[in-house]
Amino acid sequence: MMKQSIARLAVRRSLSTYQPPVVEITNIKKLWFTLRPEVRDEIKEYLRWRMQEDWRHIPLEEIKAAYFLSYGPCGGRSKNNQWNVGYTGMRMAFNLVLFGGAATAFYNRKQDRKLGEQLKNLV
Repeated sequence: MMKQSIARLAVRRSLSTYQPPVVEITNIKKLWFTLRPEVRDEIKEYLRWRMQEDWRHIPLEEIKAAYFLSYGPCGGRSKNNQWNVGYTGMRMAFNLVLFGGAATAFYNRKQDRKLGEQLKNLV
């Protein structure tokens, strides 16, 4: 009984508290490209979570790390994230088919209602 309550308490405590990644954020520029993708994602999520708070209470090292991840060579504005014409064309074609099908279904439903009313009037 005692072991079960201790296990429940440990699980509850582990689910309720968040532990930041054990990586020196002060040295993130040098370590970033050597880290595993899981650790990178964890650091990004941690910094997003920290940036939602008041910035006056966030250490300068974490602000610099967030700036590096947003605007540095690995962020969304890096040269690797260029506009892809093929991807954009496929995306446009997919959306055209998707919304074209929805518009056609709506039009057919409207026509079916009119036809149903005409059939009721015939009988």
